[in-house]
Amino acid sequence: MLATQTCNLRAVAPSYSVFSRPLAAGQKQQCEQAVEEALAALERGAATVEQGRSLEQGLALDPGVALLHFAHARWLEAKGEREAAREAFQRALDLDEYPNRATGPFNATLREAAATGGAVLVDLEEEFFRICAGAAPGSELFLDHCHPTIESTCAMAESFWRALLTWLRARGLASASEPESLLLGEAVEDWLAALTLDRTFLSSRIVGAAKLNLLRALQDVDRGPALDLARAALRQALAVDPGSQEALAAECAAEILAGDPDNAWARLGAAAGPVIVRLDAWMAAVPALRDEAARLGIVIEAGRARRSRGSP
Repeated sequence: MLATQTCNLRAVAPSYSVFSRPLAAGQKQQCEQAVEEALAALERGAATVEQGRSLEQGLALDPGVALLHFAHARWLEAKGEREAAREAFQRALDLDEYPNRATGPFNATLREAAATGGAVLVDLEEEFFRICAGAAPGSELFLDHCHPTIESTCAMAESFWRALLTWLRARGLASASEPESLLLGEAVEDWLAALTLDRTFLSSRIVGAAKLNLLRALQDVDRGPALDLARAALRQALAVDPGSQEALAAECAAEILAGDPDNAWARLGAAAGPVIVRLDAWMAAVPALRDEAARLGIVIEAGRARRSRGSP
């Protein structure tokens, strides 16, 4: 069996978007401004026709700019143009100089390999487009750029089962009475229990995905998208295990990276001692996080948090 790869297209902007044509400084500024204004308006739910026109003008200047396609995809989706938005989201990923996700050509190669090699194809890419809430898969299906939620993992398993069942039936190796679903109407928890797993155990993996996005936020000029993904994963982890010290420590780190000293201090002040100890240990491994806290006038050492002298 061979499966195409799926990823978060809707909530993750291109990592490395570049101009592909030699534009004048004013033209580059026009493109960058079109992206910035459109994305800000979309966050407010107030995208305008003029902003869509500005994005299209930018794409006419340079159709090779991944961020222009991403912003245009978001705008098209907001206007209800689902198919056009899907194509634009895919184009944004394919133009990303550092996609860190499976691109369209990559999945096309997988489909070709399955067809020529006689493998059973499990088209997870198409399945996730089918079940997603918007024009393309987003944070309702993923914890970050590519790691699926528990429910999405179940959906993947179901896709493999259906493909295998079809293959078996075509060869007379499975009867029509075989169940079409692995879950058989059971709750996800029951299915996990049969595998000797539970959500509490898996929550630590969710926190791991959140921490990856926090590390990404440390490197990004615009930390917003990575922080949003980290917070979404942490909400899910804490819903599963409200007492997870690792998740609570990661929440403190997220507030530090958000850059508001009062919010960060309030979050730290509400954290129990063991949570601060875990945060301190993570800062020992990632000194840049400790530097961010110091920039906000917050000192974390020896498992304790305090405000430095002269901090607001």
